[in-house]
Amino acid sequence: MSGFHSTLLLGGRPIDPVALREAIDAGSCRELQPGDYGTLQFADDGGERRTLMVEAAGAYGFSLAFDIYSQQQPMANSMWYSQGREQAEGWLESDAGATVPASSLVSGEEALRAIAEFLNCPVVAPASLAWTDSNNLEWPEDF
Repeated sequence: MSGFHSTLLLGGRPIDPVALREAIDAGSCRELQPGDYGTLQFADDGGERRTLMVEAAGAYGFSLAFDIYSQQQPMANSMWYSQGREQAEGWLESDAGATVPASSLVSGEEALRAIAEFLNCPVVAPASLAWTDSNNLEWPEDF
């Protein structure tokens, strides 16, 4: 059965994807806040999954990753990071302990806009952000 699954925490509380979409549409949720993080995942009946991962990085902003997983076409599997601060180099540790590219950081408003797009069309990366293939990043040796 296709549908959404969420581990996204807003204000330290889990939020259902339907409730989040309603809050965004109603204007009661306008941007993410420091400490908000988690994943939204869409699975279809054919075994494909699309996941939008959100990592808070303190006052720096949010790193987003869009993951494509296919059981039937493993060569199609890929992960893409948001492009935010192009001039930023290196890596940061997110609030949850994940290593994220400093260049992937976007504002809470930009992150929420991308989440809204993902909830409306989960099969493609949100168009409001530019994306970089994770294979094109120079990962730290200790990753």
